[in-house]
Amino acid sequence: MKRITTALLAGLLAINLTACGEQAVTEPEEIAKETVEDASEQTIAEETPETVSQEEPVPTVSEPEEEPTPEPVNVDLKALLAEATDEAVVYFIEDDFEGNGAKEAFAVTTPDTSEAEGLLSGDLDSLVSYTVWFISSKGAEALDASNFRDVFVYLSSGAFASGKKAVLIDTWLSARNTRTYVAVVENGEYRLLNSGEDYIYSAFFTENGILKSSNFTFDNTFEIKEYSYDNGALVLEKEYTETP
Repeated sequence: MKRITTALLAGLLAINLTACGEQAVTEPEEIAKETVEDASEQTIAEETPETVSQEEPVPTVSEPEEEPTPEPVNVDLKALLAEATDEAVVYFIEDDFEGNGAKEAFAVTTPDTSEAEGLLSGDLDSLVSYTVWFISSKGAEALDASNFRDVFVYLSSGAFASGKKAVLIDTWLSARNTRTYVAVVENGEYRLLNSGEDYIYSAFFTENGILKSSNFTFDNTFEIKEYSYDNGALVLEKEYTETP
């Protein structure tokens, strides 16, 4: 019995020593493994700096400043006409025809002062030569002379219902019949709304801004046409006849 007990104790001691030996070997390996993992994590942390979240500033887009509108240039238009011709002035109409603050003028001149005075006094016994002018701050410009040769010329002005101002250049063919040229100003230049072939007869502006044309015919009637102004052109609104 004693021998068995001794043998049993010896066996238990051997098992215990074996277990302690394995533990002594295993623990350093675990420590070394943990040390390597810690070092690796530290290295990765050092190599990978923390990302600082910064919002990029949004560039401010400034709107372009509007250029100031140049002040209209108004000059002595009669003086500019005198620089261009020494003829006698029969008619001179000055206005802001384009509505931009700058004034323009239309004028009629003739080389014979006595003839000019006769026309103004109503003496129409003879035909004279006239020149029609457009004057702006750029200077005086003569209109096409072929329209105003050997006829009486009369100037008047008015405005369409749209507010567009115009000058009527009447060339007198007879006491009852005149051809009317309608002139407007656009972009600082004059423009005739009808040509020599597109006749408008004895035109005048009505109180409500209609350009009314009256053509006396051989059958003793008047052909009436009424015009408006739209998008840079004359527009025929109505056409009918009247008997005096």
